[in-house]
Amino acid sequence: MTYSPGPIPRPDFLGGGHWIASNFGPITVLLGRNGAGKSIFLRHWRSNISDPVHYINPERSGSITFDPNVYGQLINNQEMRSEQNIDTQYRQKASTSIQRYYTDYAVQNGDVLVGKDEFIELLNIALPNYRFELIATPPFWRGERLSNGHKIDNSDQLSSGESQILSMSMDILAQYSRLPKNTAQFRTLLIDEPDAHIHPDTQANFCRLISVFQKRIGMNVVIATHSVEIIGGLALHCPDRTACAILEPNSTEIRARPIEGMHAEALSALGGGVLMGRLFGALLLLVEGEDDHDVWSQAARTGSLNATVIPCGGGERMKKKQKLLEDLFKGLRDPVSKPFGIAILDADKKLPEPNPRNRQIYIKFERLKCHEIENLVLTDEVLAQIGLTWGDFVEKIEGWEGKSASKKAKLKKIISLPKKDVDLKGLMPTIESLIFPDMGRWTRIVGNILAKGRPTGELAEFIGEEILDAIYGQSLTAAIEVN
Repeated sequence: MTYSPGPIPRPDFLGGGHWIASNFGPITVLLGRNGAGKSIFLRHWRSNISDPVHYINPERSGSITFDPNVYGQLINNQEMRSEQNIDTQYRQKASTSIQRYYTDYAVQNGDVLVGKDEFIELLNIALPNYRFELIATPPFWRGERLSNGHKIDNSDQLSSGESQILSMSMDILAQYSRLPKNTAQFRTLLIDEPDAHIHPDTQANFCRLISVFQKRIGMNVVIATHSVEIIGGLALHCPDRTACAILEPNSTEIRARPIEGMHAEALSALGGGVLMGRLFGALLLLVEGEDDHDVWSQAARTGSLNATVIPCGGGERMKKKQKLLEDLFKGLRDPVSKPFGIAILDADKKLPEPNPRNRQIYIKFERLKCHEIENLVLTDEVLAQIGLTWGDFVEKIEGWEGKSASKKAKLKKIISLPKKDVDLKGLMPTIESLIFPDMGRWTRIVGNILAKGRPTGELAEFIGEEILDAIYGQSLTAAIEVN
């Protein structure tokens, strides 16, 4: 089920007019670079759309304590709607809302959307290393650290990130749980940068809470974020209910796309390898198959090659993943002068050229100069590593004593065609038995050679200078030619 919130006023300094948002899902992740207007979009949604919403500011300070003055504002609906990004009393409001829930629960004799026991079960999802409970006196909640039994009833006993996640969870749960059953009030929740100051593991727990609570209550949730941990967590926990939208500075259209199938697979990996890779400056390396993955992962694991390797399951799936990541980084990062990722296609695939829909700013397509990664085994450098020459290899092929006539014919083709163009599909187990009988898989041997540094000779020729420049840096010869 998708929806559109309707036209949302866009301030003059961002170009004026209205944002037109469409295809939003039960949970929608809103991406956009700094200055694109994500926070303004959410605040103007809250202020200009007639449907009631609950908005959570990006800067949430204060102390998680009960405040009777704040309680008076809450029960009289006198809460101030700031047009700024910061709420200096946010944590007091969140903690005080627990009493409001507790009171409403008692007044309505349990006729609320979520009862007390379920409320606590949900709160424990956000911080699973603690056990929380509701109590009848201020601050109307308390917790216990499971590791040592230490009692907690204020934010001074928690880390900054734990305080953030606890106050947000209290706010969200109390705001919705206290409502009468079958109500339509506050059916939209707008969360502005929930990831601020929060550890990646805790962000993942928050995503699980949002997934469980949204399904339980049925409200619409919109989350503005820069965090691929949030995207990956939602793709993991609720891909069937999550959409992703990018707010671009020069566009009024915000059209969300569902995270499904291929997209969920790619996004759920974002919270791990892709994020940590970019955090530490690693190259993102998209490859077609498992053998490609094994070769380049071995090179990264055992040498100085700094790369995060992502298998895609074929050329067409790679193109979809590249487009997805290109769009996501467009919403998360400023443009870069040089791509920080490459997508390596086999030589038999057509090389996609940059175009207005996919400029390949962040992840560029390149193509092997040989048929596929398996052909690297035939290079002089790999054969030399195991003590063979090309002549030795030819001799072993000609002496193969297998019974399959078709396989014998295919093996003979290896020595009659150019090494880099021959198709080795289905032949690698036989080749391994002939030349690597006691050395393990060929992917490990090739990966170990690539781990030593930029290859030369036939190995470099088969891979291609463009790929080697991206992975190892520009060669001395190429640098001289450029200068």
